[in-house]
Amino acid sequence: MAESLLHMDLVRTIVNYIATITPSFSAQLLDADLPEYGRTPRVIHGYYPDVRYMDREVMVIGEAKTQYDIDNEHTESQLEAYIEEINTYQYQKHIVYCVPFLSFIKVKNKIKRLKQHKSLTEIHFHIIDNFNRVATL
Repeated sequence: MAESLLHMDLVRTIVNYIATITPSFSAQLLDADLPEYGRTPRVIHGYYPDVRYMDREVMVIGEAKTQYDIDNEHTESQLEAYIEEINTYQYQKHIVYCVPFLSFIKVKNKIKRLKQHKSLTEIHFHIIDNFNRVATL
């Protein structure tokens, strides 16, 4: 149960963060895998993101990862699916990862290498942690 509560807290951190990076944020346009939202984001290539936001100017996909869910094939395939999906939009493109404090540097470096390797210049990646540390790549 503790990991589930941690995951929900990480998802809430993403929701709060999205409101700070979108110029005209509207909660009605946000789908989040949280009880208070009552709606789950739509499936993207077989995966359900924890958070999805889209308005006329921006598309954001958010994913919360606990320390035990960072290095596995599912997470890598999921990120590939989200990159493929977000690249179909003409809007500002953002992918937000929220992780526990101890996983922040690891995920930041992993995303940095991926972004460079795949030349993902049009996608803004944000790595945040549960102590409000932020890295934008």
